[in-house]
Amino acid sequence: MADGPGLPPATFDFKPALYRLTSGQKLYRIERGLKYIGKFNNRPDINNRFSSIFDSGKIIPTIYCAQTIEAAIFESILRDTPTQTNRVISKSTFEDQYVSEVDVMASLQLISLRGAGLKKLGLMEKQMIHCGPKVYDQTRAWAESLYSQSLAAQGLIWTSRQLGPEFSVVLFESRVHKSDLKFSRSPILIEDTIDIYDFAYRHGIWIN
Repeated sequence: MADGPGLPPATFDFKPALYRLTSGQKLYRIERGLKYIGKFNNRPDINNRFSSIFDSGKIIPTIYCAQTIEAAIFESILRDTPTQTNRVISKSTFEDQYVSEVDVMASLQLISLRGAGLKKLGLMEKQMIHCGPKVYDQTRAWAESLYSQSLAAQGLIWTSRQLGPEFSVVLFESRVHKSDLKFSRSPILIEDTIDIYDFAYRHGIWIN
């Protein structure tokens, strides 16, 4: 895994690049179990790249989504799967994992962590997106700083680490109106949605 981005500066002397996610975009979300389906996740103990994050000590509820079901799988269940070797996972990895659809009903302003957006922050993808869990404290610090200093930002967008050029997003509940998103009411088990063995084969992954 690549080294992390380090800690962000105390203040930015520029505005981060914003990307407009347009109304009509369909997103996909993966969750274990049904507790958070149709809800933002407010757990304070998540060790993800951009969550859990806080503002003045208060949790910022978030949701992770991706452009396609396969990208959502890679950004959630398989996020830490090696990209080149030892790509072996247990079938149990997919158990009790649900996919749901999220429709974007109004345009959202997202901080771009892609290409020029990262360069504007003085960073590269290998630092912010390709790094592993050992430095997630650094990437979360960047998310908190970007949140607090970019009041127009409703989330972050980046290129999927394992399935680019498809994108992934994290959205901030405190910046998104209820009418901006429409959550599907019928989440489906991943194993009822795709052929996991075909999926794994196409991406060079072995299931045992």
